[in-house]
Amino acid sequence: MSDQLDIESQLLLYLAGELPEAERARLEGLLGQDASLRGQLATLSVAKECADSALQVVEEAHPIADARLDAAVRQTSRAIRQWQVDRLSFRHAPPRSRMPRLDWRAYAGAVAASIIVLIGVTVWWQMTSNPAESVPAQFAVNDDDSGEDLATTIEQTMLPPAARNPDIDDVEQQMDNLTYLAGLSRTGKVDLETQ
Repeated sequence: MSDQLDIESQLLLYLAGELPEAERARLEGLLGQDASLRGQLATLSVAKECADSALQVVEEAHPIADARLDAAVRQTSRAIRQWQVDRLSFRHAPPRSRMPRLDWRAYAGAVAASIIVLIGVTVWWQMTSNPAESVPAQFAVNDDDSGEDLATTIEQTMLPPAARNPDIDDVEQQMDNLTYLAGLSRTGKVDLETQ
């Protein structure tokens, strides 16, 4: 496919008279050997002649004033020269110093670290704002203590008063009383119906 495009472009340059001499001689040698290439050259030649004649008809129908044509040539040449100057001056300009940009992961890590520090400072502040409530209690654990008694003791001493619910404490107290009375009734010391 690229060879076909290359041959077509070489044939168009050959028709326009813009092919270098070495390429021109090589292409003329190929044209002498290949009949299909000569047919392709003839097709391109006919197409070029049709396009040239159509453009000539348009130019004759709408002639461009020489002054306008000269002005367009001057503007185009000025724009080309300015582009060349800009290109050359840009190449020799000293490089601008820019601050190095970090990867997005560095910013995400900084945000995460800030959040962790904020949480740590908040916890520390809450623990030190009222030291009487935050001092951990020491427990003496005996072998005869039940797990429920230990859990109740830990809950009552470790939880701050704001976290305890008085309704739940009342219900737990009533459950403890019922458990105690049920234990006494099993042993026969107290009759539940008389209580």
